[in-house]
Amino acid sequence: MAAKRYPLLPQFNEQLTTRILCHAVHMNEKLRGYIHHTVIDPPLRGVCPSFGVDLTAVGRHSALALSRRRVQDKGMLWIRLGLVGSPALLAFDPAIVGLSAAALLVAAWGLVFWRAWSDRKAAFQVITEARPASEQAPPLHPTVEDRLTALKKTNVIVFADGQGDPFIGSGKRLNQFHFNPIDITRASVDSNGRKATLKPFDAVDLHHYLATHVPSLGFDGLLVRNRLYVRGDFARQVSGLLPDAFGPPAPTVGKDWVKSGALNPSPYARTFICLERILSGGDLVVCMYVRAWLEQNLLSIERNIYFLPPVLDRYRPTDDFLVGGRIGIAVRSFAQACRFTLPIVFGAKTPLSTADTLRQPYGKEMKDARKKIQLGLNHDYGARVSLREAVAAYDTSEHYEDVDVIDSVKRLQRRLLDCIQEFLKDHGVDDSEFRAQLQVINQSISNIDTVTAGNVVIGGEGNIISGHGQVNSPAQGQGGAQQQGPPPGGPSSQH
Repeated sequence: MAAKRYPLLPQFNEQLTTRILCHAVHMNEKLRGYIHHTVIDPPLRGVCPSFGVDLTAVGRHSALALSRRRVQDKGMLWIRLGLVGSPALLAFDPAIVGLSAAALLVAAWGLVFWRAWSDRKAAFQVITEARPASEQAPPLHPTVEDRLTALKKTNVIVFADGQGDPFIGSGKRLNQFHFNPIDITRASVDSNGRKATLKPFDAVDLHHYLATHVPSLGFDGLLVRNRLYVRGDFARQVSGLLPDAFGPPAPTVGKDWVKSGALNPSPYARTFICLERILSGGDLVVCMYVRAWLEQNLLSIERNIYFLPPVLDRYRPTDDFLVGGRIGIAVRSFAQACRFTLPIVFGAKTPLSTADTLRQPYGKEMKDARKKIQLGLNHDYGARVSLREAVAAYDTSEHYEDVDVIDSVKRLQRRLLDCIQEFLKDHGVDDSEFRAQLQVINQSISNIDTVTAGNVVIGGEGNIISGHGQVNSPAQGQGGAQQQGPPPGGPSSQH
């Protein structure tokens, strides 16, 4: 008898979060400035992957929006020069002066209208069209394209000193557990009292086993890989991580370095198994980081769990914007051009002419970093925060989201524990010590009863206070503990 088929409820597009951010960069001046200075052209720092986000697509749309802004700026410069020079025509005919000034102002209005209409049209299309977001904007410079594409398969994360933990870009820490060391010299005994043969193994063997067996149950949207986490001021010590001392760290290193981080962990570089479950088109992300190490025949394991909540509402398309369609885009662009053309011509700040307030601090940071490197001083190449983490809404309180995060955590936890136990049995190790800890471990997961209390606060000036340390305003980007803030992105920067 064939199983009854039921109608499918609507599901999230797998590119949801990517499209939201591609939409936002056309609408939010400060957001695209932030992306330009921290993703496309970072000041001698690594770029942290943004889980559930195609940074190549977001970078392309950000660069496209920025190019339109530059066209407007150049056009306005010529228009201002024309207006300043038009009084010279008084010697010929005052009427010509009036006509030339009027023509220049009409040109300015047309330039502002084109900019507003183009921004809104691109923002609308990336949400409504079926084409992949990456195909709706031209490619970046090949070097940048290659670097952002490589981030999808990165096996090394370079994190800034002062973060508090290495798992930048992962959001809020939900739970951490450290297993009591397990004696691997004790062989298991079967029901007949016969001891099993112990099979030698090392941390690399266990890491590989977990990376290949944890996802074998078929988790939806689960990505598993081993990654080396390196503190930024230690980057020079890892061969191949800095192909150019005056450039950002490479997104990948040799596999032997990743294995070395498991076999020979140091205070500055260690390898973790990274399990990332992408939910709701990237609007929710649950991450688990596991590390195993052996010392004097004792096996230790640590496990950390994080989650990323949905993107802030300020970056999402509004219902009015979507319902208005192309007619609404034209009407709103017409109104903005009428309202802002004269202020822009005379140099006033408007939502369509906000100065790049991030350029100066990041330029200074780049200059200071180059000077330190030239003098032979140690430079921190570490990333401070991911784009996805910077735009997350940590005050979310949606029941379905809470349930999905907690369920994912418990599923991953159960599969992890099962795999560790299976590995110990396969290698003849007595797992009684491990089983004795299971109840305590499971209880620690059961105590995760809410995910609404965020550990990140985004202030009006774009400040972040997070579990990874304090993330200050970009204008304060000096010193190890001071971080790249997210874009302020308030209403004044949305148009």
